[in-house]
Amino acid sequence: MQKYSEIFKSIIKKLKIKFTKPNLKKVFYIAFALLITILSYIGLSTNNSKKSQNNNTTITSTKRNSENEYLKRNKGIIKEYNYADNLVATESINYNVEIALLLEKNNLTFEDLLKLINNPRYKNAFKSLFSKYLNLTLNDFINILKGEELRETLYLGDSRTFGMLTSKAIEEDKTVYGIGYGYDWLIGEGKFKPSKTNAMDGAINGLESKMQTDKSYNIVIWLGVNDYKGINSETYFQEFSELANGRWKNHHIYIVSVGPVDDKKATRVSNAGINDFNKTLKEKIANSNIENLNYIDLGLTSELISKFDGAGLHYGVSDCQNIYEIITSAIKEEEGKLRTEILAFYYSILVDYDKALFIQNEIQDIQAEIQDVLRINRK
Repeated sequence: MQKYSEIFKSIIKKLKIKFTKPNLKKVFYIAFALLITILSYIGLSTNNSKKSQNNNTTITSTKRNSENEYLKRNKGIIKEYNYADNLVATESINYNVEIALLLEKNNLTFEDLLKLINNPRYKNAFKSLFSKYLNLTLNDFINILKGEELRETLYLGDSRTFGMLTSKAIEEDKTVYGIGYGYDWLIGEGKFKPSKTNAMDGAINGLESKMQTDKSYNIVIWLGVNDYKGINSETYFQEFSELANGRWKNHHIYIVSVGPVDDKKATRVSNAGINDFNKTLKEKIANSNIENLNYIDLGLTSELISKFDGAGLHYGVSDCQNIYEIITSAIKEEEGKLRTEILAFYYSILVDYDKALFIQNEIQDIQAEIQDVLRINRK
């Protein structure tokens, strides 16, 4: 040890470092790098590096593929930061831009980033996201990273949904409609006419026939105007909550408020009854704390509808298109929260990676300087 003490003194003397504040960081790195160098001389560094791979608090390792140049290039990176666990997502950062810059800076691809997120050090951040968004899928992570549509949207509803279809706001291959139908058609109880519906086995079964088993969907349900007097909001809510917790637990369900009618023309329904139905249903959904069950309040009154039909129930083309825009905007707002959090998660990992490379490069530079000094000292 006396030999190494003399070497250390010699190095400090030759480097002629003044211990001022600007040099403290460099001094720290030199001392750290020197320790590693000395350990390598006495044969300890190999054994210690193997032990340290089991300690995720300082050094983490990923499965390496010897043929993968990306992994070979970055083997053994020292991870001193864990920005992901402490991240607070904010809309003030343009994560798409920042991620693109960091990927370019470090010569990484989307595929490389997806490999990085599998690192065990990020399991707590992963766990936090999945506990907050219970029906989150890995496909959601991929779609968000690539800037693709998060989920396809399907529509289920009565003649008003059919109105959005005929107004070309939505497409039939993504829609089930039941003209004049309500709760019984939703659950598939009763007989239905092909002239009034494209889901003869009921709305739920009909919509499921349009789904792919490995995909997660947004499901928009717009029912109630035809039977709110006979089927109360509690009955509807029970069915919606069972779907959200059961067979549609991997999907996001959006319940749309029943739209207004023209009280002067409508004979079977009234805005007073519709408003009571909407208020109760909205409260039940809000108080349910079911993460994938959402309520969309159209916020419309009869005065805001530009055109009613003769029955005072159905809307004109521009009204149907406006309602479609309200619905899609609400979905985008809800999805935006998830998109921001996942992009922030990706960003935090790249910040980790960037800082790790910076530290590694600084240590390598200092080690090289020390090796030069040691060679000079031997002479």
